[in-house]
Amino acid sequence: MKTGDTVWIHPSGDPRGAIAAHVDLLSSNGRSIALRLSDRPVWLDIMAGVLLHKEDGHIEMLLLRDAAAGKAARPWVDTVTNRTYDISEVKP
Repeated sequence: MKTGDTVWIHPSGDPRGAIAAHVDLLSSNGRSIALRLSDRPVWLDIMAGVLLHKEDGHIEMLLLRDAAAGKAARPWVDTVTNRTYDISEVKP
């Protein structure tokens, strides 16, 4: 996964509500990510820490994850709410 890719994101352990998101920025160490969502999924609480881009209506999520044994480990954690999410690459 890299900046510019499309990924799937959903609450940890519940892939039924997965939606596509655009990777706006992925840190060089792979431990932080900014995702842009074009639609608001039912599981997302905008008032609890997600940034909304007023000019284009997109939703921006900022997430972090811990490193384990030299590799970044799942799950991703919302920087404000501490809710956990799984992110996976969209296969072409």
